[in-house]
Amino acid sequence: MTIAAKISSTELREQVTARFSGKYMEGRLIDATGTSYIPGTTEDYVFLGFEPAIGTGGYKRQVIKYEPADILAYSDDGVPLNRKATIFAQDGGGTSIDFSHVALVWSGGNATTLGAVTAAPSAGVDGTYTNIPVTTLGGELREVGNFSTTTAFTASQTAAAVTISGGSGTGATATVDTNASGDIVAVNLTGGGSNYVAGDSITITEVGGTPGVATASALVVDGSNLLVDLTISNSGAATTDYALTIAAPGHGFEDGDSVTILDGTLAGLGAITGGAGDLVFTVATTAQNADAGKIVSVAETSSAVVLSGGNEAVFYWDLKQFGFYSV
Repeated sequence: MTIAAKISSTELREQVTARFSGKYMEGRLIDATGTSYIPGTTEDYVFLGFEPAIGTGGYKRQVIKYEPADILAYSDDGVPLNRKATIFAQDGGGTSIDFSHVALVWSGGNATTLGAVTAAPSAGVDGTYTNIPVTTLGGELREVGNFSTTTAFTASQTAAAVTISGGSGTGATATVDTNASGDIVAVNLTGGGSNYVAGDSITITEVGGTPGVATASALVVDGSNLLVDLTISNSGAATTDYALTIAAPGHGFEDGDSVTILDGTLAGLGAITGGAGDLVFTVATTAQNADAGKIVSVAETSSAVVLSGGNEAVFYWDLKQFGFYSV
């Protein structure tokens, strides 16, 4: 006879704490009308390939973080987490953001501390300026998706050698994993190259073997979506007069990445007089996650959504882990 055994509240809370506390997730929109996500059947990489290109209509992935205080008291056979919101805003331009699902995905490359300012404007206006977007100028390829196999690769490979060509940049290197059908299931970037642009179409070609050929898209180039708060003192006379803190951690960064707040951005905020120069600093440390890119949850809208006219779509995440065993 099979009976259900409940997990103790202490054990379940420890499991939830280990899994969620201090971890980052991303809300991503998915444009896959007519497609259902079936856990255990649908391949995550295939489903996530329907994500709109970052920047389309102002589309950005939305990053959330669970702190220890977000893990709530045991109730009704489970441990809930505080509600989190992901807000997607169309930029008001002529290109809409189209979607049919929203996915919650483990994130990685989130900025946790900032390094020293390495270059600063010649002068600044004292004050505090918030939620400032940063620019990454290297064009380093960080994430590849939307694989489409033209010629099958050698089947069931791990870390198979390939070359990458096409797109706006050069120099990216990678290996790939393939399934039993010879399709790519993962691209393992070993070098990001330079001068790539999000949305670039690239070609992946097997070295030796068949050789297999596939096309893919550059999903993430450099880190994205980092916002900072800036305080200027002493009229910005020295690099040490520019104090920076993280307002939003972004994703896809690596330790030591150099980032820039452009002269034009600072001038638009009234923080400097135009022409005084860019503000350059580093992302000192980042949070990495071996599970980055894996789906936690998917919700499907009742019909296809076209987000336009500067409107927003808001999704609230109420996560709760329950604990039962069959014995």
